[in-house]
Amino acid sequence: MIKLANNNSIYKKIEEKGNKEAQEIINAGQAKAKALETSVLAGYKAEADLIVDSAKKAGENYVNTTLTQVEQTAKQKALFEKKESIAKAVEGAHKQLLKISDKELSELVIKILKAEDIQGNETICVSKDEYSKYQKLFSTKKDAELDVLNKTLGNKYHLTLDKQPAAINGGFIIKGKSYDIDHSYTVLLENIKEQYEAEIAKLLFGKGA
Repeated sequence: MIKLANNNSIYKKIEEKGNKEAQEIINAGQAKAKALETSVLAGYKAEADLIVDSAKKAGENYVNTTLTQVEQTAKQKALFEKKESIAKAVEGAHKQLLKISDKELSELVIKILKAEDIQGNETICVSKDEYSKYQKLFSTKKDAELDVLNKTLGNKYHLTLDKQPAAINGGFIIKGKSYDIDHSYTVLLENIKEQYEAEIAKLLFGKGA
């Protein structure tokens, strides 16, 4: 005769098995939940890192932009101050040119004329204040012929002094039939000023303002 197992023993085994399976399910669920949490957190961390990195780059860009702006402003200020200094120097040079000796003036005029490729029959125009000085230095005659100057420059020169004064403050203008060449002190010094300003701008900005 076969003995049946005790009902309580069977129920206990079923219960134990159920508890074991239930625990396994719980453990599996917890593992999945942990993995999901880790994945979510990793995603948030990656996103947070991206935000931080973007903010950092934006900050660096802002700093770089600000530094560039400050540098450019400083260079512009330096250029302005240099231009002011050059302008004052030019103004002082103009005053000095108006006071140069007859010998220095003669040498300057001859040097400028020799450097110019002119025909030789042009007219020299000067200011009203310097007319008598040019006539005394470059002519032995009472008329407009500049015989002393022409002899110094060479045979091809037959320059004359214009009796009509030029509206300039020192220096002279060469008047040809179809052109004028301005060698007034204002123009000569302005060319020098622009040259120095360009050189300073190049030093400050690389290729000039």
